[in-house]
Amino acid sequence: MKKVRPLNVAGRKVGVVGLDELLEERGRELAQLPPEAARKEMLEALSRDNYIPAGVRDAYGEAFYRELLRFAGLPVPTDDQAEPTVVILGPGCAQCDNLERTVLEILNQEGLQAVVEHVRDPAAIGEMGIVAVPALMVGRRVLFAGRVPPKGQVRKLLLSALGPSGSHGDER
Repeated sequence: MKKVRPLNVAGRKVGVVGLDELLEERGRELAQLPPEAARKEMLEALSRDNYIPAGVRDAYGEAFYRELLRFAGLPVPTDDQAEPTVVILGPGCAQCDNLERTVLEILNQEGLQAVVEHVRDPAAIGEMGIVAVPALMVGRRVLFAGRVPPKGQVRKLLLSALGPSGSHGDER
């Protein structure tokens, strides 16, 4: 069974089936192609297992190409329009759900823009390297895991990670 990877496409989180497998099988080959050819081949290959609406096909191609660059260890152009991603990890217990509400409340109060997702699947949580829940991540950076700190500390961690001086640029 192919993996589903969350991916930011035009500021929205979508699940993409088979991206990891495509990169493993053909990533080095695709990285050698001109950008447009690589985008086209990735779109064609991933369209077999994913619905890609015609109106956002180019955005999907860009997102796939960014992942190809990351896979190949090449510089990834920053997308100043993309919002950082805040991820709550936990199976949906009361503590995890309360953390999600707290994060949304803090983001709203502070006027911070971010994509918020709650990963409940234990296998997906494990694939992210998290062994203790609840956990909170911004991009690929783990802010805490295994316990929920007081709300004031959650606020400080989020402001530090998402504020203008935060370093979320490479970690989206």
